[in-house]
Amino acid sequence: MQIANYENGDLSGDETDYYPNGKVYCTKTHISDKKTIFNSCLDSTGKVLVENGNGKWLSFEDENFKNYFTGDVINGLPEGDWQGKRNDTINTFEKFQNGKLKCAGSIESSGRRVYYKVDVNPEYPGGLEGFYRFLGTTIRYPPDARDMNIQGTVVITFIVDENGVLGGLFVAKSLSPDIDQEAIRVISLSPKWKPGVYEGKAVPVMYSVPIGFTLSKER
Repeated sequence: MQIANYENGDLSGDETDYYPNGKVYCTKTHISDKKTIFNSCLDSTGKVLVENGNGKWLSFEDENFKNYFTGDVINGLPEGDWQGKRNDTINTFEKFQNGKLKCAGSIESSGRRVYYKVDVNPEYPGGLEGFYRFLGTTIRYPPDARDMNIQGTVVITFIVDENGVLGGLFVAKSLSPDIDQEAIRVISLSPKWKPGVYEGKAVPVMYSVPIGFTLSKER
């Protein structure tokens, strides 16, 4: 449960969140420019973790209080390396500097870090214009989807490794089995990308792209 105020659709002023057992979880203050001050945080038993904006914060990402991050809060702002876990199996990480998120990602079983927040995102050679030109010349509309007038957008997620090679493709947003398969096929044919960069170094980055499938009115 949450008690908070909103102004023009954004959180404003003091916020208090509660655990399902009714105990206070945390208090925050939302100020101008969407900046948030972390005031206090407690575990589900009432043990104080953060007081007066200093301590070890416990940040939950879901209403069931299972997916979490934990890290230092200094003078009301997150700072340094935060560690977390998602779905009880995926280890995650974030890094803050003066309250600003600098990088974030997950840690594979091999120990490899895959980022989804970096300084410079991966890029198709030729940029966005080149990427959509590639899609336009490579996509083949599946006949069954064409006959059924299936149109819309598929979102494909993949990893661009430090050498620019794409891998780990999966459908993040489905449209139809045939169109999903075609989108995967096309992305798998992509040439190497410019890799993502964090602190001047090429790193593996998880990246998502929307691919639109639209039929012309004259068919």
